[in-house]
Amino acid sequence: MVIALGRAGFHPTWTRVDTEAQYLAALDSSYDVVLCDHALPQFSPLRALELLNAAGLDVPLLVVSGSRNDDHAAEALRLGAADYLLKDRLGRLGPAVHAALERRRQAR
Repeated sequence: MVIALGRAGFHPTWTRVDTEAQYLAALDSSYDVVLCDHALPQFSPLRALELLNAAGLDVPLLVVSGSRNDDHAAEALRLGAADYLLKDRLGRLGPAVHAALERRRQAR
């Protein structure tokens, strides 16, 4: 994901977390975007969205998944995910991040 963002013109500073505790410790408003892998063994994107919303942070969260599951995608988008992307189509990541950041800018 970091490589795909670089190819899209971003110069990301990033933090990787694997658990809910790590996510909560890292979660603050200094991030421009949160990228969440759908297949974390101890943590889910839906829980990440729930915690992000509970914290009241205006940070777009995009879910990246290795497989297409329309039910998971619909639920993530319903809960406020900015986008749901497939890992085999990471070329869409840069444009999706740009779009999420632009929507946030316009909302502000």
